Amino acid sequence: STAIQTVRPGQRIAVVVESSINAPTGSQTILLVNNRPVGAAPNSNKSGQDAPPTDYVGAASSRDRAMFEITAPPTGPLLLGAELRDPNGNVVAAVDEGAMINVAAPPLVTVISATRSTFADSLRRGGWPIVELSPQDIVEGVEAPATPSLLVLDDVAAHELPTSAWKAIDKAVRKEAMGLLVLGGPNSFGLGGYRDSMLESLLPVVSEPPDREPPASVMLLIDVSGSMDSSSRLQIARQAAVETARALRPSDRLGLMTFDVDVRQQLRLAAREHHAESINEAWPAAASGGTQLLPALEHAIEQLESDPAEQDILVLLTDGFVSDEDLVRLGVTLNETSVDVIGLVVVGAASSRDNSGQDAPPTNIVGAASSRELIETLESTGHRAVPIDDLLRLPELMRGELEESRPAFVTGPVDVVVQAPASWLPDTDWPAIEGYLLTRPKDDALIHLLSDRGDVIIASTYAGAGKVVAITSGFSSWTSNWLVSDFWPELAAGLASQTGSRDSSEFSITTARQPDGGQLITIDATDRDSTGLVSARILDPASERLPLDLEMTAPGVVQGAFEPTAAGQHVLVAETETGRVRHRFLVDKPSARSSASDTLPDQSAPGKPVWPDLLTALALIGWLLALGWERR
Repeated sequence: STAIQTVRPGQRIAVVVESSINAPTGSQTILLVNNRPVGAAPNSNKSGQDAPPTDYVGAASSRDRAMFEITAPPTGPLLLGAELRDPNGNVVAAVDEGAMINVAAPPLVTVISATRSTFADSLRRGGWPIVELSPQDIVEGVEAPATPSLLVLDDVAAHELPTSAWKAIDKAVRKEAMGLLVLGGPNSFGLGGYRDSMLESLLPVVSEPPDREPPASVMLLIDVSGSMDSSSRLQIARQAAVETARALRPSDRLGLMTFDVDVRQQLRLAAREHHAESINEAWPAAASGGTQLLPALEHAIEQLESDPAEQDILVLLTDGFVSDEDLVRLGVTLNETSVDVIGLVVVGAASSRDNSGQDAPPTNIVGAASSRELIETLESTGHRAVPIDDLLRLPELMRGELEESRPAFVTGPVDVVVQAPASWLPDTDWPAIEGYLLTRPKDDALIHLLSDRGDVIIASTYAGAGKVVAITSGFSSWTSNWLVSDFWPELAAGLASQTGSRDSSEFSITTARQPDGGQLITIDATDRDSTGLVSARILDPASERLPLDLEMTAPGVVQGAFEPTAAGQHVLVAETETGRVRHRFLVDKPSARSSASDTLPDQSAPGKPVWPDLLTALALIGWLLALGWERR
């Protein structure tokens, strides 16, 4: 076959060699692997002929056909050929390049999901090595057996993993070429706090509604009475307000009001380039005084109702001290307004006030019970109430509640269309999906699938050396039509293979240092009919991308030269339509041309030693360690 077939290490491979000529009696068909004779089959049905080598399971033949069964080695390309030899060992006919087989182990895949992952189940049934971890496993320090080639985040919120985990993921993608697949769901993208997160910096999309979505007006109404000052509540409230402001677009309008016995307008409703910075600058210095919630709520609602935005949202943070009379009037106000009110109510406030040493609340204040009654009033009038019993979660909850109140997702059925075909994307009529998260693509994103209203469904990009794919619909009930389709196995395997393949045996790569210190890179594709690479780039020790222009010098062979600007380990990332390869190589010193413009060495201390031998030794040790990591 002229097509390159990919098999797994240890897999049995049936090889059939057919001859169009009449083989002489007593002749043999010799199987060649990488131009080396490895097996022989007599061209007759008589027994007693030489047996093939022990690493070949069996061979049989007839006058015009020889059949072999071989076992794939651990990894590497297999170029199959054959020779027909007469009884004297003379070659009667030969083919050097009959077929190409690529032996590659499936990438190790780690899936992080709080629930059972449909994607992981599908890959496991296909024979892929899968490690499944929950976000709690990561928090508790449970480690995967090895660094994966592909990490799948299946509906994982940003707050579910610690900062240390996100830093490790960022490094593995950018510098180690680990693939990253991010699947949507109710805990991801805009609903999962991805906006402005370290994860979002890797993604091909921004986790907020597209610009065509109408802007909203959001008023933050924050209780700054004396009771809110205990246990650093006001500091946490400030952090929550800033975090919530980051979820807004510049076209959205944001305001800030605070209240104790009086109402203060800290920030007027307006569109701004940086909402979070404005909140920081306008935040009140301290909490003091009693609590008058009703006048503050009425004033905030009045401003929002007079605002021209299509969606008005009031985010209220209070510890719930409300008089009995005000609680009744509050219910009437909430019933009559068209503003969406989100009430975050700190529960257990009375005991906190008593423990803080402050005066007990007046007798007409219900105390801790008023928190529960305020929550009931909000819910009974059709608004959202969120009890806060863990203040450390306030920033996450406040932002999450605002994002859920915005147009964060679309429900279907929704038709999808292909924007940019890919080798791993099945050529099929795509069934409709039932939902997806709203995002907008980054400038360098490659959009593969779009919804019929123009939103991203599948997009990919590169973050450093690693490939990143985002699927805003995820693989769950929203894509149930996909999961039962004929193309689903092809899609799942193709995604995993292309996103996670960071070492491919379809290339051999060599680097050669030139006299001037430049590097000549040769990429030899085993497929001689290859027309060239889709892309190739180099990452220097500082993870800066360096362009690599390639020229074809022979069928399937391309070369490119670059001038290294720094010594140390470099990474070449090359990709074709069928695979991707990462190759590490060592640069002992910058090229003469790239360093010609550098500043002259310090000559103020002529007796001061230089360290080229030591640096070379250290670089060699680093290269050996990297080589050991690659081969483990």
